[in-house]
Amino acid sequence: MLLRNFFFQIIRKAASDPQVQRKAAATYEKSVKPRIKTAQKFAKENMDFAQQELRDIAKDTSPLESPGDFLKKARERLLGKDNTDAGT
Repeated sequence: MLLRNFFFQIIRKAASDPQVQRKAAATYEKSVKPRIKTAQKFAKENMDFAQQELRDIAKDTSPLESPGDFLKKARERLLGKDNTDAGT
């Protein structure tokens, strides 16, 4: 318990240091923020693609009338054919 408190005091002192704060902000701007923007763009493109695919599938197969067929077609188009059931 004593050692834990000691480490927390050191961390608090370092976090309140303006030089450490500047370094953390610079690291965030140079490394973290660009990666987040890239991941966000990639995720949005994938979501838009999946949304359009699901709309196309819903035109062919009603998810309300035959949800099993809808899910089967969605799985095949979005994830590819599932070959794990072939052996059973």
